Amino acid sequence: NFTQFKIPETCEEPDEKLTVIADAMTTGFWSVDNAGVKGGDTVIVLGCGPVGLFAQKFCWLKGAKRVIAVDYVDYRLQHAKRTN
Repeated sequence: NFTQFKIPETCEEPDEKLTVIADAMTTGFWSVDNAGVKGGDTVIVLGCGPVGLFAQKFCWLKGAKRVIAVDYVDYRLQHAKRTN
């Protein structure tokens, strides 16, 4: 699979940052899509790193009733609580 994004000429972010975001975002999206998450589901996401955070966000956008985030790194769990 591959995904293409058009980056506006006015974008001031460095290419390295955009590449990381595009990779983590699309991986999170495809994991949720492949799992068939739909409205009303309860979902568990293992890991609250960049991919896990995007996966959690996409679960909510798909209408999940509950998203359970699991990680053994406390600051990642705290970040997940604040952002999702």
